[in-house]
Amino acid sequence: MNLKSDKGKAPLSKRLQLPRTAVYTLTNEESGFADGVITVTVDKSNAATDIIPFWANENGILKEYRSLYAFRITGETTDFTIGPNILIPRDATKLFLYAKDFFSGEITREPFVIDLPQGVCQKEFGEPVLEFQVISDLHMADDDDPYIAILKDIVTVSPKSAGLFLNGDVTQSGADAEYRRHRAAHASVEGAPACYMSIGNHDFYQAKAGLETRGQARERFLRYARCPDGSSPKDQHYHFWLAGYHFVFLGDDEPAGDYLSSAFQKETMAWLRKTLAENRDPLRPVFLFHHQPLQNTVAGSRGEYDGFTGADGVARYAVFTGLWGKNADRLREVLGDFPEVILFSGHQHITLGYPNTMRAADDTLPAVFNTASASQVASIRDHVKTKENGSEGYYISVYADQILVRGRDFKTKQWIPSAQFCLNV
Repeated sequence: MNLKSDKGKAPLSKRLQLPRTAVYTLTNEESGFADGVITVTVDKSNAATDIIPFWANENGILKEYRSLYAFRITGETTDFTIGPNILIPRDATKLFLYAKDFFSGEITREPFVIDLPQGVCQKEFGEPVLEFQVISDLHMADDDDPYIAILKDIVTVSPKSAGLFLNGDVTQSGADAEYRRHRAAHASVEGAPACYMSIGNHDFYQAKAGLETRGQARERFLRYARCPDGSSPKDQHYHFWLAGYHFVFLGDDEPAGDYLSSAFQKETMAWLRKTLAENRDPLRPVFLFHHQPLQNTVAGSRGEYDGFTGADGVARYAVFTGLWGKNADRLREVLGDFPEVILFSGHQHITLGYPNTMRAADDTLPAVFNTASASQVASIRDHVKTKENGSEGYYISVYADQILVRGRDFKTKQWIPSAQFCLNV
């Protein structure tokens, strides 16, 4: 497999142009959802390799949103499918399509404009009964700027937040100084909500380096983790109720030899089943956090890449790391009986809005969300995964009969339009 990217020189005979035609066919024009197909046709002489869509109105691009996920041009006619549960912003009346030449980085100055059907944005939301945020892969080490920026954004956007949920890889190596830096950064932002943590593979890296045992790494995590009453959890698998909703943290019993994948004992799955059944209401969501993704669910777990680009710029082969094999089977067996669960997983850093950011619930599994990274997101092109500067996460608003999951770019302070999800409870 060739792991090289497609950067190079475009043929001189081609020039960058907008599509010849473009049509956006919505699945249901009255739903308020964006699911449908964007179909573009281009001339053979067009140097465009990608289409970059933006929500817009008569005043131009909606500034509070970055672009929808850019898609590749695969031939003279390209169909790009926008998946289910993604909301169209209420202020959007148009879709702007810009053409990009990946080789040169050039983007058309003017867009191809598609008018949305009148009244397409139907969704309205009142006051939520609960607000909280979800991030992962902070990798706190020497730089606390990304975390401080996240907390300041939350204080501004969601002053009533019930908590920030950090889904693993709190630290870069699990060192005590990194946890202390995290705590100090949090304390420096006035009005910041409490931070609740799950453990990630990097939080075991002191043990990986042979500086301590895995048990000692767990104990350090537990000393810094907190429950709503201010106490420390007694185990890396723990849970609590907040504002009438159940929050469950599934840790890691036995990190693999590479300290990347996770594993569970049978007793842990028995604990999870018992915990999810506690005061169960099938019509009330339960929020479950586990750092590593379940294979073949969300972005980064579906075989999208064969390699990655290292810090030295060299491309290398890669294998899936996360929950796989018997451990994946054990978790699937439990979750299949609790469709009200919403599972958040990180680890792979894949940018929000990439296809399969959310895996919708079905008869076998509840809804699953990829949580990207609070410090270093990753993109995939030509089966190569490349990490980039970026900080992303979710704002969650819970209503009596719906849940709004909104992807946020903390670096640009914009919403991520391909990661604006609405779920019915």
